[in-house]
Amino acid sequence: MKINPLTPKWQHNDPDVRLQSVQSGKLSSEILTKLASDDDDDRVRRAAIERLDDQNTLLNIANSAQSVSPEAAIRWASLVGADLAHIDVVNSELSGTLIKALAIHAPTEDFRLRATEQLTNDDALLEILLCDNLSRVHQHCAGRLEDEAALRKVQQHFLDRDKNVTRIVKSKLQVLNQTRAEQTEREAMLTALLDKLEQLVNGETGPDYGRRVDVLKHQWLALADDPYATPYRNQMSELIAKGETIAAAIPDPREIRKQVMAELVVRCEQLTAECQASPQVDNLTDRLADIVSDWPEDEQTLRQQWLLPLTTLANVQRRWQDLLLNRASMNLAKFKTQLSELEWPEGFPKPANFDAVAAQVDAELQEKAAHSAELEAAQAELQQLADKFETEVSAGHIKAANRVSAKLSKLLESTRPSGELAAHIQQLMAKLQELKDWQGFATQPKRDELCDKMKHLAEDDGIPPPEKAIAIKELQDEWKKLGPSDSRAAQKSWSRFKKLGDQAFAPCAVYFAEQEQIRQQNLEQREKICASLELINAQQDWDGTDWKAMADILHKAKSEWRQYSNVPRRQKKAIDKRFDQALGPIQDRIKQEQSVNVDKKRALIQEVTDLLESDTNTTAIVEATKAIQQKWKQIGLTDRRQDQKLWKAFRSQCDAVFNRRDEDKQAAKQVANETATQFRDLCRQFQQRLDSDAPIAKSDISAFRKDSAAIRLEPQQRGLQAEASKLIKVAEKQLKQQVEANQEQMFREFQRRNQLLDQVDQGALSAADAEQQYDSSVSLDSALSDALLNRSERTFEEQELLLIRLEILADLPSPEASQPARMAYQVQRLNRELSQGVKETRSEREQVQELLMSWFATSAKADQLNTRFQQVAIKLGLPV
Repeated sequence: MKINPLTPKWQHNDPDVRLQSVQSGKLSSEILTKLASDDDDDRVRRAAIERLDDQNTLLNIANSAQSVSPEAAIRWASLVGADLAHIDVVNSELSGTLIKALAIHAPTEDFRLRATEQLTNDDALLEILLCDNLSRVHQHCAGRLEDEAALRKVQQHFLDRDKNVTRIVKSKLQVLNQTRAEQTEREAMLTALLDKLEQLVNGETGPDYGRRVDVLKHQWLALADDPYATPYRNQMSELIAKGETIAAAIPDPREIRKQVMAELVVRCEQLTAECQASPQVDNLTDRLADIVSDWPEDEQTLRQQWLLPLTTLANVQRRWQDLLLNRASMNLAKFKTQLSELEWPEGFPKPANFDAVAAQVDAELQEKAAHSAELEAAQAELQQLADKFETEVSAGHIKAANRVSAKLSKLLESTRPSGELAAHIQQLMAKLQELKDWQGFATQPKRDELCDKMKHLAEDDGIPPPEKAIAIKELQDEWKKLGPSDSRAAQKSWSRFKKLGDQAFAPCAVYFAEQEQIRQQNLEQREKICASLELINAQQDWDGTDWKAMADILHKAKSEWRQYSNVPRRQKKAIDKRFDQALGPIQDRIKQEQSVNVDKKRALIQEVTDLLESDTNTTAIVEATKAIQQKWKQIGLTDRRQDQKLWKAFRSQCDAVFNRRDEDKQAAKQVANETATQFRDLCRQFQQRLDSDAPIAKSDISAFRKDSAAIRLEPQQRGLQAEASKLIKVAEKQLKQQVEANQEQMFREFQRRNQLLDQVDQGALSAADAEQQYDSSVSLDSALSDALLNRSERTFEEQELLLIRLEILADLPSPEASQPARMAYQVQRLNRELSQGVKETRSEREQVQELLMSWFATSAKADQLNTRFQQVAIKLGLPV
């Protein structure tokens, strides 16, 4: 559309024009404010915001923005957060966007920490944790995060990044897991207890029914005050009342016990009489088991008197029956041993066939011994013949060996040798046959020699396949010259030779097949290269060609062409010709494009030369030269050797332009150096103040911050400002350490004074003497003074609770006797946090200090708690 030439550029319809107007630095703050608030283009708004320095203006823009755009908030945060004098602006009245901007983008750490304190939403804390930030800010946010899913996401994000954040998150997750585990454990205990009560009430009664009801009742009373027990109270009470009613109606168990014992003794007398009358009583084991199951466990005297003989008899009879059942599968010696171990109890008869079985076993053992002696004699004879056979075969006495072989064969028909001896005889038979075969074969040594040579070729992997193939052919020709292999030995040698030859030639066959396949694959690759170049010549739009990419294609094609040079010899000439025909037209077009681009670069060199000779000011020449350099970069492909010469000439002219610019900057740099020297002197003086022995004061830090801010440094000298910020942090750290040292000194004096008062309470020291031992150089603060003045006695349970809380904070275990009290405290604490929403906001150090104040200010401390407190004191580094 047509634009009014009088319209300012910042009101132009084209956002690019408006953006250039903003970046020119010539617009007033009012116009920048309007563009930052109302412009439709994001780039223009962001550029305008970056040039605004007024904090109130940026704050208004951030608070009145119609769309969610944090740029104004970020810019405001970077300005406000650079000066701690404005730290009071961080309060609950700020919007969430501004607070997050301060937490992420404020230059000073204190601002970021103050901002995170205003955030209570887990999503906002998680967003800060997932952005780059200072470690202390991340730690602060992690310490205030409560959502378990967010905590696990933060733990994964900071793994191997920040061990402090990981430790904090891990600790909070452990607390959540512990709380969940405790809740699950309590609910499981309550559910199990309810199930036991239901089973007891709905099950059968017994002598100890009332005791079991009382046990479950006491277990419930121990859990009744637990918050998780509320849903179970009515049902538990009903079941306990019902169980107590049932227990009250059960008869006296002592009378029942007397009657039961009398009946059991009668049953034992009857069973004993039956067993003494007959060696075999039916169902003895089952009847005895019934009596044992009915016998009370706590009545051992009568149990020993009546059940021990019967139990012994039942075990002996069972072992006797097992022996009879397993006799067929058992070794006779083992059977006899186990039979001799059977001892019948006194007064009970043995089975009728017991002695007969023992006599039969003895007879079978004697018969087996005689048979074994016969076998040993036959084996000895067989071994003697085998030794003689080996002697004759080893000596080469074929006839004598044949005679011994016949005797062996006859003896083997009736005697079975051991496995080792049989194998040895078989080997001797085979060796005898070999001796027979070797007679009459005069050529066999030569055949064996050829087999050994072929074996060497088969086993030697170091011989190249072409050389190995020639050697195999030569050995095969020598074998043929030996004539036909009609005999058994010759056939056996030929089989070996053939097998070794195939084994030796196997790698040669693989090698020749691989070489042929490689040549064929290389030919296919070269054909693909030619086809690709032919396709480019046929279909390429040369007017819109990316010439650098085209040159890379040609370079890659030539490189791959050389890579696939090993092709079948008969087809090499034809494929080379095809490649040259496809490559030529493309190379000609590239050379033509390179020539045009060389002329363009020469023209740009002349433009820079003309600028140097003109009267234009240096700034304009530099900007024009930079534009020409951009044009140079946009020129396409040129010949590498020509391009190096042109670049050298162009660089020479550009260097002359920038040398002129550097001379102009030198004067401005001198002024900046003087300012930097003044700033360094100020930092040096403050450093000397920090290095001195005199304590640092808050006013010293404020004065240095004010003086350093009054010196206006150049943007490139921000490192000096960072040095000043570093010195301020060091000073603040020293101030903090001084405060902590004073507090520690006061607390140690508070501890000592309480110990003196403990001696007064014990009568070991008078009040006047104790007061004289106070360190008058140490003044206690109001909290410690009040605690010292208000010393009081505490019950043993209150003192133990103080120790339990200290042991939890010091990560120390409590004794077994204190575990219920520790668990009750933890459940109460979790109930306050989860159910009532009352969360602990104090640090662990503050909690420990409060507990120690209460402990030291307690008079008449329990002696049995002293050892536990000393362990806590050692862990916390307190003097004991």
